[in-house]
Formats: sequence, C-alpha cells, structure tokens
Amino acid sequence: EKNSNDSPDLLLSNFRCYQDRLTGELVLYVTRLAELGMDQWQIGDYYRYRIELE
Repeated sequence: EKNSNDSPDLLLSNFRCYQDRLTGELVLYVTRLAELGMDQWQIGDYYRYRIELE
C-alpha cells in the first residue's frame, strides 16, 4: 500500500509468493521500485509479508 509520503512514481513490483508448508501461511515478496523517484528508480527495498490463512 502506498503512503501519503511516498513518491507518486512508486511501483509495487516483482511479486513472488508461496505457501509455507510448515505454517500454512502465504508468504509474499514485493519490491518498492522508484520509492525515491524516477531518477533513482532502481533503488528500492524488498519486503516479505507473511499472511495467515484460515
């Protein structure tokens, strides 16, 4: 999700996900491209989210 202080150029990209066999959680990876603006589009953090499924 984009925050109010994020660059308008921010792209959430390069999604990858799998279901953890041990916990059953959905594990989602996402890259925040251009979070500093398009002049530095290649600099961005890579996040991992673990989502519990019921």
